[in-house]
Amino acid sequence: MPAMRDHVQAYVERPEKQRLQREAAARGISVSQCVTDCLREYFAWREEMTAVIDAPGQPGEAHRRGPIQVLLARTESRLAATLDARVRELVGELVLLQSMIDRQMVSYFLHAPEVAPELQAGALASATRRYRNWRRAVQRLARSGGVNGEAAVQLSLEVGADA
Repeated sequence: MPAMRDHVQAYVERPEKQRLQREAAARGISVSQCVTDCLREYFAWREEMTAVIDAPGQPGEAHRRGPIQVLLARTESRLAATLDARVRELVGELVLLQSMIDRQMVSYFLHAPEVAPELQAGALASATRRYRNWRRAVQRLARSGGVNGEAAVQLSLEVGADA
């Protein structure tokens, strides 16, 4: 038995009417049936959107198969892959920096003599002053964009002047 249908009358602007007519022609149905189908589709999409917002799920959890969930899942996958690749790059750079610092310290310990106990107070004062100057130079270097280019050379020359 066919579902009971009610009559609804609505007024639309000319562009919407023309769009409905084109859509109905493309689907091979009447404008009235097209309005009914479009409303049904609209409400289904709206319910799906509400479901996505109200119950977003957990990372890695299977998505329902609605179009919005599929689009969101694909977007999440692309974002995760992009972030994962960038994190791998950063971890690689961090390992490189750790290795460089380690080698620098080994070199320092190989070449720098220990400070005699009677000279430690003066050495500490000198180290504190040089460290403060070095920190200022590093801050200027970071603000100027890092160790690449002219700014790094200029800041290196300024550190020598402050020491």
